[in-house]
Amino acid sequence: MRPYIEKVSIKGFKTIADLKDFNFRSLNILIGPNGAGKSNLVSFFRMMSWLVAGEFQEYVIKVCGGSGNLLHDGPERTDCVKAALTIKTDVGKNEYRFSAGHASGDTLVFLNEEYRFSNVRFATEANWISLPTAQMESALLKAAEAENKTAQVIRSLMQRVKVFQFHNTSFTSRMRNRFNPEDGRHLKEDAGNLSTFLLRLKRDKPAYYSKIVATTQLVLPFFRDYFYL
Repeated sequence: MRPYIEKVSIKGFKTIADLKDFNFRSLNILIGPNGAGKSNLVSFFRMMSWLVAGEFQEYVIKVCGGSGNLLHDGPERTDCVKAALTIKTDVGKNEYRFSAGHASGDTLVFLNEEYRFSNVRFATEANWISLPTAQMESALLKAAEAENKTAQVIRSLMQRVKVFQFHNTSFTSRMRNRFNPEDGRHLKEDAGNLSTFLLRLKRDKPAYYSKIVATTQLVLPFFRDYFYL
C-alpha cells in the first residue's frame, strides 16, 4: 500500500470554521457554493508544503498577506488555526497536529505541536510526542534534523504531498507558453510544463498516457490525441 492521507481536521483556517475528521479516498470530488471552502482545503495543503520546507512565516506574510487573512473571519473572531493530519502506510499510522496563534507583526506562532507513529502490530495507539512551543517555524523540522526517526518519516511523507491547481487558463498562463522539451520529468504545480510532461509520458509511459487520452475522451468524445509541434 502506498502512503496516503487518511483524514484531516482543520479549524479556523480561512473560510473553514471547523472541519473535523474529513476522510479521504482514492478520488475525492468537492462540490459546494462559492465560499464553502473548496479552494481553501486545497490551500491548506499548500500551506503544509511551506511548513515542512521551513518557510511557514513566508507563507503567512508573503502568500496570505498576514495572519489576519489566514485566520477564519480575522483575529478578532479566531485567535488561532488548528490542524491534524493522518497519513497511513503499510506499517502504521503517522499523525501530526499543531495550533498556531496570532502574534505581533500579523504573524502566527506555534502554540502546540505534536506527532506520533502507531504501528499496526500493536492494538493501542502510541503516545503523542510534544515539541517545543512559541516557535516561528515548525519544531518538527529540528526533530527530524536531530535524527528522530518518527519525525523524519512524518516530514518526508508530508513533503511528498503536492498541490496541483490548474485554475489559470488565460492566454498569459504558463501552460500556454513555450516549453523546454527537457523539462518534463515532474509536473509543475501550475501545469507550467504540461505539454512536455505529456510528451514524456507518451514516449516513456505509454500505458499511463493512454489512460489520460481515454479520460479526456470521456469529456470530449471527438478528441483523438495530443499533438506537439
